[in-house]
Amino acid sequence: AQAAIARSLSLGLLAIDLDDHIWFCNPLAASWLHIQVGDCLTPHLIPQWLSADQWQADLQALRDGAEVSARNLSHSDRWFEIKLEPLRHSPFDQNPLEQAICLDGFLIVLEDITTRKQAETVLEKQVAELRRLNYLKDDFLSTVSHELRAPMANIKMAIELLKITRSPETTEHYLKILQTECKRETDLINDLLDLQRLEAGAQKFYPEPIDLQNWLPPIIEPFYQRIDTQQQTLEVTLNTSLPKLLTDQSSLERIVIELINNACKYTPPTGVISVVTNWLPPHVELVVQNSGVEIPDAELPRIFDKFYRIPHADPWKRGGTGLGLALVKKLVTCLGGNITVKSGAGHTTFTVQLPIDYHLNGNEQN
Repeated sequence: AQAAIARSLSLGLLAIDLDDHIWFCNPLAASWLHIQVGDCLTPHLIPQWLSADQWQADLQALRDGAEVSARNLSHSDRWFEIKLEPLRHSPFDQNPLEQAICLDGFLIVLEDITTRKQAETVLEKQVAELRRLNYLKDDFLSTVSHELRAPMANIKMAIELLKITRSPETTEHYLKILQTECKRETDLINDLLDLQRLEAGAQKFYPEPIDLQNWLPPIIEPFYQRIDTQQQTLEVTLNTSLPKLLTDQSSLERIVIELINNACKYTPPTGVISVVTNWLPPHVELVVQNSGVEIPDAELPRIFDKFYRIPHADPWKRGGTGLGLALVKKLVTCLGGNITVKSGAGHTTFTVQLPIDYHLNGNEQN
């Protein structure tokens, strides 16, 4: 009856005498260890399952009457738990020393724990991801708090100085500070709200046909004066054979403005900014490149993170919320496209690819 039960177990079970001969094994143990009754165990167990040192340590512990802890081991892309138990014919009321002396052999219990291990691995990854998200949340809140406080401090200072100033020129100077800091605060709040809507899937998109050859120049036009003031050069090359692009116009405009604004911010005087469109079926490609600056390879993976700014990459102190590229990445994704960045040989290049025929992908129109 015991043998019949042992054969039906979902565990591998085998009994070995002190001369290393197997006198019982159930089907699972025979299959996993490739053994049969009458075999010697050691050649089948070492070194495929356990090392010689591990095996000898467990055997010695059994002979000393000590408890042998279960071992988890990987074998043939699966995980097993192996445990050794002593086999004795002596009464159980004997003291431990007498029981050790009366040891007749040992029992091996082998359990396939692959599913458990996989669950543990998944759980460990989930815990690690939750820790990462918690860290990002704390970092996000800390950065937002700082970014919101900084303009407010300047606004308060300007208001106090306005109360005591008597010169029209000084008054104008402080009013300009107030205007600049209010715009900075408003831009940050708007960027945060826009990003939150995108991440929550609450942003609405309205695809419509766009002729880039006629649509892009008015979007780019306002940058010429700024570029001229900063002694930069802007080159625009529009592919004349571009088909009409079906996409959300306001989102595409935001993408173009953010990328060119980013290029203007980090391009040194005499540097060149180029905007190029290409037709690579089935995608329309928009390339924004600027010269005179490179992004270190170590920083590239984080370039689209919220609030991330490349250390020492803003020598002109032009500032920014650190949300522009994060918004661009999210908008491009929502429009069914992808964006990549390369940097080297004195140039940094952002490449946006958008499908020629964008579908809503679950975003409903109102």
